[in-house]
Amino acid sequence: MQPRIQKRHHARSVRLLLPGLVKYRLATIYHKYINTISNWIQRFEADNDYERRATKQTGQLTAEQREWLLDFYTMHPVAFFDEAKAAFEQQLARFISISTVWRALHQHGLTWKVLERRAMNIKINDIVRFTLELSTIKWCQMNIQFLDEVSFDNRGMLRSRGYCLKGKKLAFRGEFNRKARVSLLCFISVDGLVETFHTDGTFDRSKFIECCRAHA
Repeated sequence: MQPRIQKRHHARSVRLLLPGLVKYRLATIYHKYINTISNWIQRFEADNDYERRATKQTGQLTAEQREWLLDFYTMHPVAFFDEAKAAFEQQLARFISISTVWRALHQHGLTWKVLERRAMNIKINDIVRFTLELSTIKWCQMNIQFLDEVSFDNRGMLRSRGYCLKGKKLAFRGEFNRKARVSLLCFISVDGLVETFHTDGTFDRSKFIECCRAHA
């Protein structure tokens, strides 16, 4: 037997070295306690292996609770883990960790995907009417003004990812909720910034038309 043996032993080396060696000699070779070597020998004689028995871990959630989480993400695919945790604890009156939510989703095949945004199509009649109105104006550089709306808040406006099953696309159709913010409506010409209007939140149709009339 070679005098030097690595600490990270292989199972085959244990099978080869166990026969014919006393416990204290094996303890010296592997830098282990004699009790540890005794446990190795007992497991080796019983199961022909010295590794610890792997115990099957049971999930912390019941089938009904997992089903509730899946239904929650079916209705709210862009929800964050902390939001799912709060809704779960409020609905089922049971503590749950964020890591448990993550494991439950991945065990059922839900993955983190980019959200596809699908805008509502504008009517073709509105496009034609707007084009005809613009064609009646004699344009030059001095009477062209650009109009833009910009908003400011402390975080991103929209969520871009959510959970859904593998092989399926994640799409969210409808209005996108925004946080409270301040919006600016700016008029810019070839000479620079002409006039600005601001409002709390975002400009609705009535505020937008009112600002345009005030500027005109």
